[in-house]
Formats: sequence, structure tokens, C-alpha cells
Amino acid sequence: MDPWVLGTVAAVATGVTVARRRTVARRRRAIDAALIALPAERDLEAEQLSPPLARLVDGARMTRWAIETPLRRLRALTSLALPRWASRGGAAISEARRALWEWLLSLRRLPPAERAALVGLGLDARPLWALVFAPGIFERTDAVFDEAMFPAAPDADRVLAALAAAMVDLQRFEHAAVSLSAMPYR
Repeated sequence: MDPWVLGTVAAVATGVTVARRRTVARRRRAIDAALIALPAERDLEAEQLSPPLARLVDGARMTRWAIETPLRRLRALTSLALPRWASRGGAAISEARRALWEWLLSLRRLPPAERAALVGLGLDARPLWALVFAPGIFERTDAVFDEAMFPAAPDADRVLAALAAAMVDLQRFEHAAVSLSAMPYR
């Protein structure tokens, strides 16, 4: 074999490997930054809230943890692409979507007075609803009845950014809802 061809092939393979490793490292740093960017966990006293609102605060915390799970699993992966739908990462992403969906439905079922109080604090669930229905975040294909064994993987950076933003929104909700208990005349 010609040494120039062999050298060229080796250089291209090395370049591709280095680029992939840099991308994986960048993605890991982004996940670490998203997890560190969350304010420190405090013991939120939700006992003074009404029972539905206290359940909603606890549900927001559990939903945030359900969203954190795929982030931690994706960080542990060494490959560049997100895992396929049927793999371990896809199951965690499905669980995160289910948890977020259920939490949003429980938010919708709150009594109107408590929903109005949350809106008065500037809390808006529209970004989280948009995340649930955003194409390419939680679902893997536009065709509902797609029979592909391994649907195309979504854009990993977009998924990671959306999940990190959802975690921040949920934690902001937790802290704002608990602040309602500090307001004596609501």
C-alpha cells in the first residue's frame, strides 16, 4: 500500500477521533454546568401550604429528579450520539416526559385561587408545556406509527439544553410556591 494513502487515512481517522472526543467532553462539561447551575438544595417547608399546593411542590421536586436522571445517564455515555429509543437513555427520557406531563396536569388541577396566586408570583407553565410538545426533545420521530427499529437520534445538545432549562423552571416553581407560605395575607 502506498505510504501517502496510509498516512492520509491515519491522519483523517485521528482527526475524526479527536473531534468526537472533544464533542463528548464539551457535552459533559455542559451537563456538569447545568447540574451545578441549580441553586443549592434547601429543605423546602411545604407544610404550611394547602394540601394540593404542597403535593404540587413535592411533585415538582420529583419531576426535577426524573429529568436529572437522563442528564446523568447521558453524561456517562462515551459515544457522540444520544442512545437509541430502546436503549437505557431513551427509557429515562421517556420517564422524564411522563413525570413532567403528570406534574403539568396536577398543576392544571389546582384550585383557581391557588393558580391565580402562582400566576401572581410570575410563574408560567407555558414553557414547560412547550417543552413537552417540542419536536425532537422527547419523541424520536414525527411519524407516530413509524415502524423503524431504531429511529433517528435527536440533536443531543438541544435535548440537554431543554432538559436543563426544565430543571431550572421546576426549581424556580418550588421556591416561589414555598414563598406563598411566608405571605400571611393571601
